[in-house]
Amino acid sequence: MTEIQLENESVPMREFRSRVILGELKRPKVLDVILKTGVVKNEAAAVHILLISAGIMLVVSVIIFGQTFKGAPEISPLDMDVIRSNANLK
Repeated sequence: MTEIQLENESVPMREFRSRVILGELKRPKVLDVILKTGVVKNEAAAVHILLISAGIMLVVSVIIFGQTFKGAPEISPLDMDVIRSNANLK
């Protein structure tokens, strides 16, 4: 049997880069925008900001979704009168 040897890449595994087919590694535009605003100084902090904001958005969406399907809608007394009168007509 033959042994397969893989070449080590020069890019560390934890770096956040997107690949272009047959091209060089490019940093995502969202990271560029965060770095240009001056909110953070390095790419690792920008990635942390993106992960935290994604987590916050996920929690907010779960809360909104939970409030939307909370239970059956309340029926006002006026609506109950209309329902009863329609039931008596049949």
